[in-house]
Amino acid sequence: MRRIGRLLFVAVLSLALSLPAFSAQTPLETQMAKTATYLQQTVPKPSLGTVGGEWTILALSRSQAQVPESYWETYYNDLEEQVKAKNGVLHEKKYTEYSRVVLALTAIGKDPTNVAGFNLLKPLGDYEKTIWQGMNGPIWALLALDCGQYPVPENEQAQTQATRQRYIERILSCQLEDGGWSLFGGTEAQTEADRVSDADMTGMALQALSPYRKDPAVAEAIEKALLALSQMQEADGSFSTGGIATVESTVQVLVALTTLGISVEDSRFVKDGQTVLDGLFSFAKEDGSFAHSKTQEGSNLMATEQALYGMAALWRAQQQLPSLYDMSDVALANGGTEKTEEEKGFRLPEANKEVAFADVTGEEAEAVTALASRGILSGMDDGLFHPKGTLSRAQMATILTNTFQWQAKNPVPFADCKTHWAKDAIAAAFEAGVLAGKTDTSFDPEGLITRQEAAVMLSRAAERMGQDTSRTESQARNSLSLFEDYMQADPWAWAALSYCLDTGILEESAMRLEPKAAVSRGETAQMVYQLVQVLG
Repeated sequence: MRRIGRLLFVAVLSLALSLPAFSAQTPLETQMAKTATYLQQTVPKPSLGTVGGEWTILALSRSQAQVPESYWETYYNDLEEQVKAKNGVLHEKKYTEYSRVVLALTAIGKDPTNVAGFNLLKPLGDYEKTIWQGMNGPIWALLALDCGQYPVPENEQAQTQATRQRYIERILSCQLEDGGWSLFGGTEAQTEADRVSDADMTGMALQALSPYRKDPAVAEAIEKALLALSQMQEADGSFSTGGIATVESTVQVLVALTTLGISVEDSRFVKDGQTVLDGLFSFAKEDGSFAHSKTQEGSNLMATEQALYGMAALWRAQQQLPSLYDMSDVALANGGTEKTEEEKGFRLPEANKEVAFADVTGEEAEAVTALASRGILSGMDDGLFHPKGTLSRAQMATILTNTFQWQAKNPVPFADCKTHWAKDAIAAAFEAGVLAGKTDTSFDPEGLITRQEAAVMLSRAAERMGQDTSRTESQARNSLSLFEDYMQADPWAWAALSYCLDTGILEESAMRLEPKAAVSRGETAQMVYQLVQVLG
């Protein structure tokens, strides 16, 4: 019996050592571990390709499976060789090839703008060629561009230069009457079959639109699509395309829900007590693989790849990690998102009091409460916050100094601040390089802050904390051209406005930038709060 016990212990230990590093405390984590192990064993040498390539890389990396560094290098070395052999052209027409590779490279911290000397992002700057594939084109282009917050590359050979807004508008214009999307529905190539939406394409469209849901038109489209998806769900929680329930369709809906911050327990997506996750599990095999459909007896590699990254999307949401396609947690090879030691050491002051203002509600209240409870900002003498009130330069200096806990080494250098109540904060923010004077000797502490000035100050704070806030003029224009009034902004503020818009620090106001409008107290609280999120 002791010998049998030892053998069992060795067997269990061997299995444990072979599994990726998941705690396996939940059914989700247990299944993820089994599927990750199956994938590594089935695809020992990942290479460029739809199956056994980028989706395997994405699934394993975003699930944080325990994978040797050599695994990623095997893929990257193969990719370099193939890119050289193809002279940088992955496909003449299917531009999703580029999007898929960009996602995989970003997920493992590689730079897609320089693979064997070729910029694999550049083709996505060609609008007409990208949308040739129907909805797949603009959807995956947006996901690829947004995964690393890449600027849309200029493509001098393009008939129409792509922008994020063009891709968004293409997706919105092709939404079907039933609320969803199909591959060619709403395009010039539409057939009768394309008039009915499918779950697969609808889920992917929602993933691409998710970062832009503060736009009222996008928000409306998302709500219509969610209603359509709710009606498509099968009794076992899964989803079908073409009348057949598949892993792929189920996964795309699952990823869409997690990207939008919607729980799998949401009543709209629970049928007969079964969630989308239950529906996905119904395709699982004992060895950790997944079948494509219920009628398929064996395993399917693409279904297994997608199943793992779908589970990873849900797991990341549960762990409050960046979503599947938000790769801000990855340190890129070009240093774009790598944190400096100063940034890693940044800590907000601890919350030490309960604060609530009767005149602040919704998302604004979350930001105001979080900052006020830490003494970063405060209300007015009447006990209210007055979120629509304006903000002075002295008040902004105080908020930033309180947030980052800067200390001035020298007295305030401005004559008009020597006796001002915020003189120490102004001195600290000035020494930090975040605020400048109006002249060498004056600061104008009671002057109001505009939206573009606030963007510049927050951008400088982010740069000081290790963020890459640089933007070329063309990159900045690409971000700002979404707004009809962006030319009202002063050129010196373009890069900062672009950075703040790209990272969500600055919100749109009815699709107008309003760069020279006075920034409000409530808006400033939200901007500072979002900056803190960006800094981790």
